[in-house]
Amino acid sequence: MSQESASTSKAPVMSAEEKLHMAQLYADCREIVEGKFTSASRTTEDPKQKAFQRVADELMAMGVAIRTPKQVQQKINNLKKR
Repeated sequence: MSQESASTSKAPVMSAEEKLHMAQLYADCREIVEGKFTSASRTTEDPKQKAFQRVADELMAMGVAIRTPKQVQQKINNLKKR
């Protein structure tokens, strides 16, 4: 397997337990993620990105698969569309 194909491989499908846990964590930080306020300073991390990072860290702690903040954000957006 080449290095390029290893870095572009798809993550496993998110389990029902992961989705439920992600929804609970998202509900806890919904005000931050859905809020219109963004960080005005370039030196501090965006609160929305911190929230997605926290959710991703919690999902990775479950030990099912490695989840990035970008994957978490995309999954939440997809679930909101349903």
